Amino acid sequence: MPKSPVRPLAMTLASLMIASCGQRGDSTTPNLGEDLPPEIVFGRLHQTDSRRAELALRTAQNLGRERVPDRSGHELSVRVAPGEDRVVFARERSPGNPDSRELYVSWVDGSQPELRLTANNDVDDDPCWSPDGQTILFSTTRETDRRLYLCNPDGSNPRPFLAANPGVEDRDPDWNAATDRIVFSRRENGTRRLYVVRGNGTGLIPLNAGSPATTADSGDREPAFAPDGLHVVFARVAPDQAELISIDLLTGNEQSLFVPQGLGGSARLPRFSPLGDQIFCGVAEPELGRQGLRLTSLRADGSNPLLVEPGEQWHVQGIDALSTLAALPAKDPIELVDIAAAEIQISSGSGVMGSPENLRSDDGLELVLATSAFNNHEIASINCVFTLPVAVEDLLEVHVTVKSRVSRSDADTTLRI
Repeated sequence: MPKSPVRPLAMTLASLMIASCGQRGDSTTPNLGEDLPPEIVFGRLHQTDSRRAELALRTAQNLGRERVPDRSGHELSVRVAPGEDRVVFARERSPGNPDSRELYVSWVDGSQPELRLTANNDVDDDPCWSPDGQTILFSTTRETDRRLYLCNPDGSNPRPFLAANPGVEDRDPDWNAATDRIVFSRRENGTRRLYVVRGNGTGLIPLNAGSPATTADSGDREPAFAPDGLHVVFARVAPDQAELISIDLLTGNEQSLFVPQGLGGSARLPRFSPLGDQIFCGVAEPELGRQGLRLTSLRADGSNPLLVEPGEQWHVQGIDALSTLAALPAKDPIELVDIAAAEIQISSGSGVMGSPENLRSDDGLELVLATSAFNNHEIASINCVFTLPVAVEDLLEVHVTVKSRVSRSDADTTLRI
């Protein structure tokens, strides 16, 4: 069954509910993560400043400040090498121009200079590593139609991997270490579907029937193997929506894993965790105010979607996970943080009726604020400051629900909470 939309936070009027994991600690632990090893790497592009892009190294909770050393351009389709000392990625050197995409290898710790693998006037992207780390598989337009090519990790010895008829387009490869199989997306005759092939290029077979490729981006895209090689998750892209689908390689059965909410909702770029218990992806839900693909994590069954990077500043462009990513922890029992212990402040606007005390119980009483003008907007807001009973690094989930409504009378606007 399709799963619910991403919910970064959930609440009751009178309390804050939290689920914790691991050892409890001081609730004042800084939320910075400098001392925590990175668990994921993802390419991200600033939503409003096209000059700002990077490969961020973070924990699965988006803690930390490290990034892979980079240069000017947009980094896409990042993949971690088997030894985890390097990453390969595509860089769009002229933002907005796909023909400027070239492949690069960068050392995660910056110990060696970045290495450029390709240099031409064609599109080179969608790279992935062979299980032994001795080969890079990627898609390219150097034969006009997109084809899968191989090269050495230093960019030498570029060579075709699979032949195809004119008009056929191959892209989005993923190479599984457990089975030495490659899954990729092929567009032909108005349909884009998935194929699997052995690492030596033999045994090519279709994996599914696919879906209509009515646009250059639509159809079945971006497949990713589960670590055991028995399942693949991919994005089924239609003009008005993209959902995540899981397919069983033994039976061919497909299952809808996650459907973003609303027109234009999109789930893209899925990637499994090393243990196979999580999927990271980018999710956009414009009707919920979430423009652009935001980094999101799901359980492997598509449940419990959580925004890893809920802010609107960044748009995710590629994701991979490191072996340092631990198994999903078991939840401690839900704890209620009493709103009576919160510090409640009116941060903008002015009080009209009631007081902050009216927020402390679900009794029908309201705090009514009159908005104030600020930069051509009418603003009214409150702050609720809680002290959590667990250390930040042990915090697994926060659930909050706010009841509010806006009313107007003549020229006045009031916000009721």
